[in-house]
Amino acid sequence: MWKFKILMIRALSIGIIALCNTVYANFHMHSLSSAISENTLQKDDEKPIKIVKDSTSIYVEYLEVGNIKNQLKQLAKYNVNVTPNARITQFRNNLYQVVISEIDRGDYTEINGELEYLSEGSSCITLRIILPLNGHKWKWFSGLEKSDIMRMDSTYNDTVEISTVLPPDGAFNGQTLADGGYGDPVGQGSMSFYPLCAVSIDHKGEGLGIDMSLPVVYRLSAEINKGLIAEFDFATSPLTEKFPNRAFFKLSHFNFNANWGMRAALEKYYTIYPESFKKRVVTEGIWLPFTALRSIPDWEDFGFAFHETSWNNSDEMNGKPLPNIISDKGTGVLSFQYTEPWDIQLPIFTKDIDYEALISDKMIPSEHLKYIKSSATEDKNGLWQTRRLETPWFSSGWAMSITTNCDPDLEGYNRYQYVRQDEIEPAKNECGWYLF
Repeated sequence: MWKFKILMIRALSIGIIALCNTVYANFHMHSLSSAISENTLQKDDEKPIKIVKDSTSIYVEYLEVGNIKNQLKQLAKYNVNVTPNARITQFRNNLYQVVISEIDRGDYTEINGELEYLSEGSSCITLRIILPLNGHKWKWFSGLEKSDIMRMDSTYNDTVEISTVLPPDGAFNGQTLADGGYGDPVGQGSMSFYPLCAVSIDHKGEGLGIDMSLPVVYRLSAEINKGLIAEFDFATSPLTEKFPNRAFFKLSHFNFNANWGMRAALEKYYTIYPESFKKRVVTEGIWLPFTALRSIPDWEDFGFAFHETSWNNSDEMNGKPLPNIISDKGTGVLSFQYTEPWDIQLPIFTKDIDYEALISDKMIPSEHLKYIKSSATEDKNGLWQTRRLETPWFSSGWAMSITTNCDPDLEGYNRYQYVRQDEIEPAKNECGWYLF
């Protein structure tokens, strides 16, 4: 009898295991099917689209800024080096050299480029990188909700105008704002609104994205039977110590399911550059600027999460004065030392001051003048960029704002050293930093 029971238990066990395996297999197949559906963004009634990248090689054009003829010139292909997973192409003439590395990353192509000016002095050009593509039916995806059927001899892009910032209260370096370079166009005066562009070519999705970790002025566009185009407005200088006469760019060329337009292109773009979209702060709440936290009645009710302050600002706890940063500890509110390394604001008692008087040692305290002389940025006429600001946070009501270069490698005592010594070091063990 007991042998029969053992056999029954074994039979039931085998049956249960088989059932579990069947359930797991069905679940696994369903999950895999769902994953495929999600990854390809394929609708139920559609067939999967196999997308094959065009193998035609990149070519390069450029436009010299200030050139009277204003004509695009093509850089000739000079040398090509092919490896199992990359192609390195060198383009050059007697003025410029461009080296482009195309690296196969499996589901996309990483494109890294370097421009070098081969002549003397500085240069200023618009560089065009063209990825040739061919097809009969072209569609441009403009944002998440709009698309345009593309037509021959038309360029499609999504750009906005860009220029240097106009100071709301005026400036001291020049009789007019234009004299000081305020409001001047940046590069060609336009830039892509999105960090990627996406087109459908015969129902195949082709995307081109910028690597946002490298700051550049760029425009992404497309033309029928020309392909995807990336334009960069570059300036080079022999005075740049770390990379003289050179500039750089980074792109990615990828495919996506054209049935889902820009949504599918964005999904792919996010996976290529995950660091650009990672949420690094887990705290949620309101930003509090400068005001002492405990001076606000029932501050707990407001959901403060971030406190922009300074290490030498004071609060009060249990009748005793304490620095804001110390007082904030244990409240759940994160303290951040406020700093503006790119700018120094100094109070003035009248808004109408002559530029030469403004930058003299009579107006600028010696502790600031020492680093400003090495760090102040200059406009196109060689004058310090000095803006006029209405500043209710100063008792005078007005301030001059001097734009500074906070490069730590500037010779002599510089703005970086001052900010680190006066603002960062005193607070570094107590809080984070709020860089404006």
